[in-house]
Amino acid sequence: MPLKKNRKINVAIVGGFSSIAKPLTQGFLSDSSYGKVVLIDSKNFGKKFTGVETEVVDLADPAEEEKILQILERYEIDVVIHSAFREAPARTAQLDHEIETQGTISLLSACSRKRIKKLIMMSSTLLYGAHPDNPQLISESHPLRADRKVQFFADKIEAEHLVEEFAKGNPSITVSILRFCPIVGIDGENIIIKLISNLWVPTIAGYDPPIQFVHQDDAVRAFNIFCTGDYPGIYNIVGHGFVPIKTAIRILGNISIPLLEPVFEILAGGMFTFYLSPVPREIAPYLKYPFLADGEKVSRIAGYRATYTLREVLEDLHRFWLRKFVER
Repeated sequence: MPLKKNRKINVAIVGGFSSIAKPLTQGFLSDSSYGKVVLIDSKNFGKKFTGVETEVVDLADPAEEEKILQILERYEIDVVIHSAFREAPARTAQLDHEIETQGTISLLSACSRKRIKKLIMMSSTLLYGAHPDNPQLISESHPLRADRKVQFFADKIEAEHLVEEFAKGNPSITVSILRFCPIVGIDGENIIIKLISNLWVPTIAGYDPPIQFVHQDDAVRAFNIFCTGDYPGIYNIVGHGFVPIKTAIRILGNISIPLLEPVFEILAGGMFTFYLSPVPREIAPYLKYPFLADGEKVSRIAGYRATYTLREVLEDLHRFWLRKFVER
């Protein structure tokens, strides 16, 4: 649904502690197109954010739907950005399932009752899955083939399906699903970023798949385009080009440790279980096969193209990694 001209956009970010929330908020606050900015999350915000409204909601609790509705009404929210999704597997799978599925159900119901103007869901190109028969560039119409036996992927695929059904049942609301490739930013928590940011990076011997990255600033630009324009549907959001994963590891100054796949799975599984590594064994296919997404559709329809070159993205990836390493 189009927004009225000359009216400031009131936006709510559900998932106020997601890695994209802070740069998004900073972008909205510096843009005169936006009015109220509201962050919603299950954690207490404390003094983390200034200049915005913050609301604590237990997204895993179905009874909180009424509270979500009240927030949307109180702040006269036009656009809801749904980013309350884990960016890497965690050991709290059941709670994450409740937040990502039940939380999505509650949010969608509240959005329908409020009759918001737009819903923008943050998703991931990881959901295409890494397979040897993937096309060279994966379009938005390609099926989501990530391993549904892995809760991390299954919950997000289910959430996408819920949002697609919501769009069909609420034609007056502009619904957009943005599938981002790994986002490079100071707070980046994507599983691929976490993997290659270790000093010693286990990889699969004999494989070196290409990886896409998009800069955090370009990700914020994409959200801004969809907040201010009407582009319903599903869109891949990617940066320029791609780089072999072992090259990315080398650029960071880290060391790739090639392992046979069974050894990798045993080692990664054990280290993840005992809190020695943030990367579980389920990442193995992404170290073997490509999952490169095609950004043609969003360029053609919404006019979005990344502004950062691949070199600039990799330079910032290195800079952000050094900063985090020093802060440890």
